[in-house]
Amino acid sequence: MAAALQATAEHVPPESVVHQRQIVNHGVEHRTNITTILGALGVALPEVDGWSYMWANRDRLGAGEEA
Repeated sequence: MAAALQATAEHVPPESVVHQRQIVNHGVEHRTNITTILGALGVALPEVDGWSYMWANRDRLGAGEEA
């Protein structure tokens, strides 16, 4: 399995990996800004991580039925 992943990774252009990492990092940056501002205002912080979003919006994500 590890060899197959390695072989696949070798065919992914480096720019693609950089873009994917930037997309994730950009989202983290916005969530950090939002929670910092809300916390400073004394507002209870919402769950803004990806897992909470997935569980709250399963119908939108096509996550299917719970196993």
